[in-house]
Amino acid sequence: MTERRHSPAGAALDTILPKLVVTPEVEPFYADAWWPVTRFVLIMTSAFYAGLAVVYVLTETAADAPWLVSVAAFSFFVSLGMLLVTRSQGGVRLWQVELTDVTIVLIILTNIYAYQFMHLQIDRMTNFIILPVFVAVIGASFRIIIPCLIVSMASLLFFAGQMGAQTQSQFLTLALSVSVTAPAIHAIIRYIIIREIQARQEAESLRDAARKRADFDGLTGLANRSRFFAELQDRLDRPNSDSWSVGFLDIDGFKAINDIYGNVVGDRLLAAVAQRLLHMYGENCLVARIDSDEFGIVSHWNLDTETIRANYAADQSAFEEPFLIDGTEIRVTASIGVVPISGPPVSARVIGERGEYALFRAKRERRGSVVVFTDEIALEMENLGAIEHALRNADLVNELYLEFQPQVELKTGKVLAFEALARWKNKSLGQIRPDVFIGVAERAGIVNRLTLVLLEKALTNAATWPEHVGLSFNLSARDILSPHAIDDICKLIGKSEIDPGRVELEVTETSVMTDFDQAKRAVERLTDLGCSIALDDFGSGYSNFIYLDELDITTLKLDRSFVTRMTRSERTVTIVRTIIDLCRNLQIDAVVEGVERQEEANVLTEIGASSAQGYLYSRPIAASAVLGFLEASNANGTPLTSG
Repeated sequence: MTERRHSPAGAALDTILPKLVVTPEVEPFYADAWWPVTRFVLIMTSAFYAGLAVVYVLTETAADAPWLVSVAAFSFFVSLGMLLVTRSQGGVRLWQVELTDVTIVLIILTNIYAYQFMHLQIDRMTNFIILPVFVAVIGASFRIIIPCLIVSMASLLFFAGQMGAQTQSQFLTLALSVSVTAPAIHAIIRYIIIREIQARQEAESLRDAARKRADFDGLTGLANRSRFFAELQDRLDRPNSDSWSVGFLDIDGFKAINDIYGNVVGDRLLAAVAQRLLHMYGENCLVARIDSDEFGIVSHWNLDTETIRANYAADQSAFEEPFLIDGTEIRVTASIGVVPISGPPVSARVIGERGEYALFRAKRERRGSVVVFTDEIALEMENLGAIEHALRNADLVNELYLEFQPQVELKTGKVLAFEALARWKNKSLGQIRPDVFIGVAERAGIVNRLTLVLLEKALTNAATWPEHVGLSFNLSARDILSPHAIDDICKLIGKSEIDPGRVELEVTETSVMTDFDQAKRAVERLTDLGCSIALDDFGSGYSNFIYLDELDITTLKLDRSFVTRMTRSERTVTIVRTIIDLCRNLQIDAVVEGVERQEEANVLTEIGASSAQGYLYSRPIAASAVLGFLEASNANGTPLTSG
């Protein structure tokens, strides 16, 4: 088949002709564009024929005046009537514009015919030539212009023929010229209007897309964080006495899911969670994605605190059914922090802070918990605010100090290492619990400062211990996830007087699964320096064995939750034995934490555990007491319990 070739003119027509078509999308805007022009012509028409009627009365003979005045007056009243009928019309359709244009054309033609039948004059024949050009300019479509052109040219030739063949032939040339000129004029005007409309539509489409990107999450289709808080603030600003609530829902362990299944599956899981939340809460509630794996929910429950908690807890049943993603069943839980809205007005920012803290409390309690923000939690949050303020302004070098708890060899009682435990006594607030001030420091983003102060103190103390006694030091999630913090830690260990091989740095599963790639890089930096790495609280989180395979872990610290169940559950004993055997096969040390009773130590010895830590051997002791503790331990052959 030969390819059809277009001439330049044909190519131009192929380009222009489609742009002259009024599509359904363009039609409403096209009609709106022509409507002011049409109404203006109606005004001019009514005014013109009102004046023309007066002129006829003054200039025409008694025989001709009644007929011509009647036609002009009738034209005036029809134009004025249409003008009055359409004055308040909105959302006009194209056919309405065309109908008005037809009426105007008929009025003009009627008046031209009336005059020509009364006074056949060659100079008035030009009206038939002017009319198509005029309609080409003010007419909305070719459906008006072409019939007007045909009628006008036929009328021109008819009346010219009444004056003779020569006159008719003279006007024939003009008729042909107008037949081309009038449609061309309208085509140009039509093209310009349609192009302008399409340009505006495209610009509006781009603005809508930009607004959607600004207000909606591209992955889930839900409202995003900025829109969520904007709508939340808008609702808070309304005068409304009803009570309602705002929920903050977080998928537990989402980072681990990303690490195991990949980001694509993680994204599809988020989209599936979003759809399930929409189905659960319905259209009357606002559901938004406000963070990577966190969702915000504005509900309309006018209920008491306990009922709100019960309702959200019941909603968590939606997560009991697994999500099927690419043929894989994935089970997740969700922790929820809820803020009831009642009482004095507050800002969306305050609601967000309260919700995040309630969510933090929920995740700290256990996975899948629901915590409702109460007055007691508000007081706790206020106290934490005071602690944060004090921490930011504290003399960290003088106020922070360490206590040490020994890790011992189960069979011989030999002290293998001491774990450094952070303590803080503020001159204003007094003694603050470690879990409290470290948690505050992490949320405030200043924990790295604490780490460096405490690590320097720990290294200084460990330098005075016997060479065979190691130092175990805890790193926070923010330490592990910050390359700058790791740089500072490596520099501090490198310039200390202790061999890095004696330093064991403890990391938690939470810090590892938050950003596995960065955690892996951090571990590599630390092991390259010569330090060993311990995975702390194994068993309290997700106990993901992939970390043992991917990370250069030298020690696994089993959480106390295993120990407390061992004496009453054979299954737990079997689990602990299996983990210890796994560590032995992988040549990883296993330290069992939280041993408080001799019975627990006996079970651990029987199943092959090699080392332990807990109150049975010693409570945390002051830095100044470590050497004395070691001397007493060596003298007695076994560690002494410190009161």
